[in-house]
Amino acid sequence: MRTNPQNLKFKKYFKSSIILNYYRSSFKVKFGTFGLQCASRHNLSFSQIEAARKAVRRLVRKSGYIWIRGFPYAPLTKKPLSVRMGKGKGPVNRWVAPIISGQVLLEFKGIASEMMKKTIRAAAKKLPCKARLLKNYVATWIEASCRR
Repeated sequence: MRTNPQNLKFKKYFKSSIILNYYRSSFKVKFGTFGLQCASRHNLSFSQIEAARKAVRRLVRKSGYIWIRGFPYAPLTKKPLSVRMGKGKGPVNRWVAPIISGQVLLEFKGIASEMMKKTIRAAAKKLPCKARLLKNYVATWIEASCRR
């Protein structure tokens, strides 16, 4: 996974001009059967998202699929230490993924429902925001009917 976006119109943005993902699709489980839903607003860095992904992959091993629905596209700038005020905006310090409450960050498919609580707990420990388990009832019904 890339750590920052490649094609940008501008190098630095104002904080208010960043358009957040307020689409309805980001609040529902779209690809998998279970999802990790963030319960509070936060800015997640690439290392935090990657740590959650690694924690999930360590538990799940090779079975199942994982989708990451957040990407760090918003730049945060910071001026160097011991620099006086003024003289323009500082360089880009890091890239963050602005997550709003209710947004699905990770999605899972092909994992047993007994294993999901451990998986979600391991991923939530790595994130700075509160998280909860979200279930796609339509997808679980289709999987159950295909097994028969």
